[in-house]
Amino acid sequence: MKQNLKNYFKLGILLFGISVAITSCQKDDDQVVKNQENFGMNYEVTSLEDLPNLIPVVDNVKRVMPKTSGTTSRSGVDFIGLENVNVDKVIKITNESGKSTYTFKIDNPNSTGNNFENLHLVELEGGYLAYILSYEPNQEWYNSTYTPEGDWVFDMKTYEGDVTKYNLQRDVIWTTIPDESSRMAYVTICTYSYGPVCDHGGSLHPWGGNCGGNLSHAMIETCYTFNTGGGGGSTTGSDTDPGDPTGDNTGGSGGSSNVIPPCIPGADGTNTQSLSGSFISNEGEVAEETTSECVEINVTGVLPPAIEKFERGLSPEQRAWWDLDVNGVQVAAIINYQILKGHTLLSREFSKEVIVALMNEVNVTYTETDYPGKDLGYSYQWWLDEEFVEANFSFELDDQNFGNLTTEEKLLVIALPVKALIIKANKQPAEVETVARFGVNGRNDKSDAFRHAFFNAMNANDAGMMIANLFSDAHESENPPNLIKEEQMDLFNNNVGLNIGSNASIFVADSVMSDTVYQDLLNGLLVYLSPLGPVVPPNFGITTATQLTPTNN
Repeated sequence: MKQNLKNYFKLGILLFGISVAITSCQKDDDQVVKNQENFGMNYEVTSLEDLPNLIPVVDNVKRVMPKTSGTTSRSGVDFIGLENVNVDKVIKITNESGKSTYTFKIDNPNSTGNNFENLHLVELEGGYLAYILSYEPNQEWYNSTYTPEGDWVFDMKTYEGDVTKYNLQRDVIWTTIPDESSRMAYVTICTYSYGPVCDHGGSLHPWGGNCGGNLSHAMIETCYTFNTGGGGGSTTGSDTDPGDPTGDNTGGSGGSSNVIPPCIPGADGTNTQSLSGSFISNEGEVAEETTSECVEINVTGVLPPAIEKFERGLSPEQRAWWDLDVNGVQVAAIINYQILKGHTLLSREFSKEVIVALMNEVNVTYTETDYPGKDLGYSYQWWLDEEFVEANFSFELDDQNFGNLTTEEKLLVIALPVKALIIKANKQPAEVETVARFGVNGRNDKSDAFRHAFFNAMNANDAGMMIANLFSDAHESENPPNLIKEEQMDLFNNNVGLNIGSNASIFVADSVMSDTVYQDLLNGLLVYLSPLGPVVPPNFGITTATQLTPTNN
């Protein structure tokens, strides 16, 4: 029998957000939304290596095997083993009182389709509630979800496909896939999600890298009403609606009937909700049956299919690097970057270039006593502290302001902290040398052409051509349309400098490269902008008459 799906959308759009699934037959919509809006949440992508308290829990989860008896509702399904839980990419979401949920991708080494699974751990007192969400998106929907700006997104507002929730032993808690039994009943499954959206003056649509408005966040309720039968996969009294504190909602005629004890506010007044899954103690002991727990936070992450699509586009060598545990921090940074950029084609290509550069680097393990920047007084793992990086790094040659890094530059600082320090150190010498030769650090003039070329010559010579080029392109990646001629000038001169530094001996003095760059300028091998108007914001002298001009003119 075909499933009858009805989607109800309340407040917004999920792109790459946080979601909670609950089952109900009757609900108070206003109370549901109110409860969800009370969550104050912090979102980050990290790795298991940085979550030591979870290591024994995840290690034991990986040992859990599916049941082989008839208690598993979806017979004939080939389950992905939990030993394939990916520990390099973990979504951590924390509420105001410090309780967290964790989402892991379950890798399927044999998959070439769009289906994917996530393992979720919800923090409780004394342990975690664990469950699996298995997504089977419709192929046509999967290939056609784009923002108005043309960014490919994972948009739950229009989601078409099935979702199944399992405990760790692969008992079905609920599923949108219909059961072929004659005993049928209607069940409503609701998911509540929160994630980034593009805000055009109050008009919201999924966030993408080309959003022309402001980054905002919104909540969405998506409900699926479907038929399920006896012995099927509907939940009975599980994943209770927050608007129904009695917890006695039954989900149809199939399965055993039970009643969840009501969840009441704790001593601190925190609201709690019922959720079903497998309980795991802090020491990693896994319960054998489905349990229902009162949880304070039941929002979980979703690793979008866009990442799956990106992973399938990697070469075998790139995928081997991607899957190494030791590269977890860089992999998490690349995933975060792609989320922020909306999984655009340019972001995927830049990510691959970063991976290639990292594959060519010697893999060094940093410790609290031996790490880049220690001699500068920087704290251990400063490159993961976005506020510190924003306050102390700038690769901008046209002004002295910090905090103006592009999204691409932030990725490179995390992925390549040693090279980031080298390039940061070359900024001041480039500016000092420019003043020595021209008396000024100008903008869009010949001194600007020299400064960019000399800076990149030093970078290529000190950090290598490939990485210097990545930093060069990253810096020019977010220029506004009115400065496109300035971007063309900078990229041209950067390239001249990159070639000079790459072709020079690694023992060459910076003064020698400065002479080479200056001679190229005299020979007209660099370019500047002419004619220029007043060099002030926002166009910095650029007019409709301004052209790229050889520096010997």
